[in-house]
Amino acid sequence: MGTLSKYMVVGGAPLAAQYVDSLSLASGVAETVTPDQGANVVLLAADADFWVRWDAGTATIPASDVTDGSAAEMNPDWRSLEGVTTFSVIADVAAVLTLAFYGTPPS
Repeated sequence: MGTLSKYMVVGGAPLAAQYVDSLSLASGVAETVTPDQGANVVLLAADADFWVRWDAGTATIPASDVTDGSAAEMNPDWRSLEGVTTFSVIADVAAVLTLAFYGTPPS
């Protein structure tokens, strides 16, 4: 299966996403995301800070040190979905999060 890089372009322009979701996140409420079937990359963007946990655990907003490797990642942008079946997102204020899913690029 091919992968899509952040800099992949066709005809001088970035590829359009195959599938885009938009989530209205409530403050402090985690949501579970199931990637679009066939997607191998996701681009996340929001109008506020957000955290993602990629290992199917529930994302939380860190209130103290997390030093066991289980912390959620803050404001990721492009990520591979290899091995990811679901992931969790959370924001500390109400926010809109878009998730643009990409699959195997054209040859």
